[in-house]
Amino acid sequence: YNFDDGTVLDAGDSLVVTSFNPDSPANTRRLNGFLAHYQLDANNIRIVGGYGGQLSNSDDVVRLEAPSDAGDRVVDETLYDDLAPWSTTADGSGNSLQRLAGTANGLAASSWFASNPTPGASAGGNRPGDFNADSLVDAADIQLLCQQIMLGGNDSQYDVNGDGQVDLADHSYLIESILGTTFGDSNLDGVFNSSDLVLVFQGGQYEDNVVGNSNWSTGDWNCDGEFSRADLVAAFQAGAYAASATAGNVADPLASTMDLQAIAAADVNQPMLIQQYRKKLDRGSADQVVDELEHSVEMKQHEVVDSVFGNWY
Repeated sequence: YNFDDGTVLDAGDSLVVTSFNPDSPANTRRLNGFLAHYQLDANNIRIVGGYGGQLSNSDDVVRLEAPSDAGDRVVDETLYDDLAPWSTTADGSGNSLQRLAGTANGLAASSWFASNPTPGASAGGNRPGDFNADSLVDAADIQLLCQQIMLGGNDSQYDVNGDGQVDLADHSYLIESILGTTFGDSNLDGVFNSSDLVLVFQGGQYEDNVVGNSNWSTGDWNCDGEFSRADLVAAFQAGAYAASATAGNVADPLASTMDLQAIAAADVNQPMLIQQYRKKLDRGSADQVVDELEHSVEMKQHEVVDSVFGNWY
């Protein structure tokens, strides 16, 4: 779409681009329908058109270019997707992608979130799941939600799935739909892998008998305040563990290679008594996976296991 010469956007202003020309008398009904659908006041919104293209719900590129003597130069752009870490609820379900701020990196998934469409206005600052209003949805917000759930709270801002209740369903929605990740992803990089296991064991809170001292980053993935076997079971049940593929075996959470050496090396001050140890997990239930992990630790030098794994075995 080519904007008319002299088109100016003041700081904080917005412009809506539609598929039809709003200034054409032939499009009066379409314009009125658009305004009515989104409950917009024609006196408080700027609309231009018509845009002849069509953006894909799944993935596409939006680029803003400015003319120059050397040719058009890119002023801003985004390349969005419907796969994590991008929000998946803007793909045909009625939501649209909203930018946290005009200065946020347009190419970064963390700069965008899915919300109800707001033509002509920004929903930035109202990001679902940002309970502490710091413009981020992170482990701190997961912890705030878990506290509400454990206390039986009923604050509507924590009802992120909109079912009228604040419970574990909201926890799952926050993790999977808003953050676009899975249980076990302790560092919130969009993948549950050995790096997450290193992080949680480094925290040293696995079944430490200290009540309520754990959070998402230290292994509390089921929102009960503890890092225990139940969290590992929940993570493996989600079926998203990403391990290195072995011969004839593409990475699979229940039929993959688990690198326990990486976990043992979480504390760099510990002697490397466990070297080149890999345990292939047979396909089975999440409980069987955890049983295998616990049994494998029993086979190691006890002094290293005690310091690295705590009560793991």
